[in-house]
Amino acid sequence: MAFKVGIHERKGDAPCFNQQVFATHDEAHRAGVELLSRWLLPESFSVVETDEPVTYEFPADIDRPRLLVRKPTIGNILDKPASTLDEILAKMDNPRDVRIAIRFNRATAVVLFECLDLSSSNLGARTVLCVGPHCSAKGLADINGQHLGDVPSRFQWPVEWALVDWTRDGVAS
Repeated sequence: MAFKVGIHERKGDAPCFNQQVFATHDEAHRAGVELLSRWLLPESFSVVETDEPVTYEFPADIDRPRLLVRKPTIGNILDKPASTLDEILAKMDNPRDVRIAIRFNRATAVVLFECLDLSSSNLGARTVLCVGPHCSAKGLADINGQHLGDVPSRFQWPVEWALVDWTRDGVAS
């Protein structure tokens, strides 16, 4: 269970919500008080329970809520069963370009990375990384604990992998 702050512009109005979801009622209440201290139009706020995932925290030692940036708990990518190359390509907007990259880099495997940040406008963005002796990542073990991107809200984490079978997967031509 988590909590959201609903802002009321006038008495009797339905509350308006943003993307801030807190772990405790106290954090949400403090966020409502802080918000009313800055905004002139709202008259009140209410705190409601929600099933949405927690996206913000408001520790007692800071003066404004802050976005939670958590590294997804995806574990060791190799602990997941391998997908097929076709399964990964089906999730991409540009499967032909991925096949060309596999051929060009002589990849032995591919890893699908995806943005998992629920509060990011980049949620669901995907990238395929080629793995092999002629690639930046020489082996699948090089991927563990790594992410793509340099801004936390755009981080992409490894979610699937597949070995490339050059004869079966049709990348040899």
